[in-house]
Amino acid sequence: MHPTLNRPLWRMAERIWAIYRENSREEWTPCFPDFQWECCEQLRRQITRAHHRRYSGAARQLRLELIKELADVVRKCDEEQKRALKLAPTPLPTLRLLYEELLALDQEFDDVVCDLQAQSITVHTEPIVLEEVYLGRFKIVLNIRRLGSFHVYEVRALDPHPAASNEETTHPHVQGRRLCAGDGWDTIESALKQGRLSEFFLIVRQILRTYNAGSAHVSLDEWSGISCSECGYVSDESDSYCCAACYCSLCSDCSRSCEFCCDNRCHGCLETCQCCELYACQSCLQRCARCDDLTCRDCISPELICNTCLENEDGDDEPDESVTTEAEGEEWAIVPKEGAEPAVATDAAVHAHGVGQAAVSA
Repeated sequence: MHPTLNRPLWRMAERIWAIYRENSREEWTPCFPDFQWECCEQLRRQITRAHHRRYSGAARQLRLELIKELADVVRKCDEEQKRALKLAPTPLPTLRLLYEELLALDQEFDDVVCDLQAQSITVHTEPIVLEEVYLGRFKIVLNIRRLGSFHVYEVRALDPHPAASNEETTHPHVQGRRLCAGDGWDTIESALKQGRLSEFFLIVRQILRTYNAGSAHVSLDEWSGISCSECGYVSDESDSYCCAACYCSLCSDCSRSCEFCCDNRCHGCLETCQCCELYACQSCLQRCARCDDLTCRDCISPELICNTCLENEDGDDEPDESVTTEAEGEEWAIVPKEGAEPAVATDAAVHAHGVGQAAVSA
């Protein structure tokens, strides 16, 4: 070997080359939609019989089912075609190319760690500042044992300065440890397939240096604020509130308080007293034993009867002034006893129920 050969990097290059060779041996066995096609054949035979027996309605329904099955066949064939193209053989990177790519990393990044035991390559970025928002340094970790899979790399914050509304968002395009590469995903995948490792790390670093408001998990304008869970308005931490029940963040306009215990609550964690219509939390309300309505402590009796039910109960005990007796409002002509002076004549008629009574003429 050449005397200036970096042996640790050469061994890492050998390990990566072995993984590329192992992935290239993956055999592809085509999987055709035989079951779906058999369903299409069965529907075709049923349609033929329906036409023969002149069952037009049944034939129309069967045609609709056949259209759905044919669409499923086409979809599965497209999926299999994409799988075949993905597994199509590509030229393997040479061992020398992989070694040179690892050497190039030392020229592009200050901190490069090739861990053969962990089978990972890690590089550190410089502090990232986007639109005057300091995000700190990041490390990009490539898991070489996952080469060929979907989640092959991670982006971790070394000195996190996350968004105030979400601690998992350490960068507008990083959620947790996953980078939203956007349009750069195809370029990243192509670089990894061809073994251009230094280009892969440079692409990821460039994405971290770039801000795209349209694909950001949290926009930089809202980075240091707290988003209201109800209206979405982002306010400063000093002007935000927390619901004491569900712990969601609220702005000053959306925050309410219980009329009795004065705890902050969101709209979903407050109820209305059915008697006085004041807002109260669940702990300050009780259910009426009769109507089952939620009632505050000022509108319910010790027997757990709300004021509305008590008022209705009191109203049932009082006589109804609108109801009158049969005799009220009617005039009667009474037959005088013998020897008594005759009664003054009236225009009143004989009551229908006054049997034996008659009006006395003057």
